Amino acid sequence: MAIMVVYKYGILRILSTIFKVLAIATLLIGIISTIKFLAATAQPGIPGVATSIILFGLNMTITYVIVTICLWACAELIILFIDLEENTRRTTLLLEKERS
Repeated sequence: MAIMVVYKYGILRILSTIFKVLAIATLLIGIISTIKFLAATAQPGIPGVATSIILFGLNMTITYVIVTICLWACAELIILFIDLEENTRRTTLLLEKERS
């Protein structure tokens, strides 16, 4: 007993894909910018400055990872709501067919 489900919300699916692409781009840009920052500010011989630079680089990395996770979560949330609507519609169709 297969029920055909019409796919809706094409713009939301595209928006979800855009969020995922932005998440990956954010992570890549974050990694590259952290490496460039650490390479540009590396000054051997000054222990206090080196430690603070490394901590700042770690802070940058953590921030980019959190932003990436948030963007990916938004994309998955959109897909979750689309799937929820499709499953609700499919269940309604099955119940109506069962009553007939």
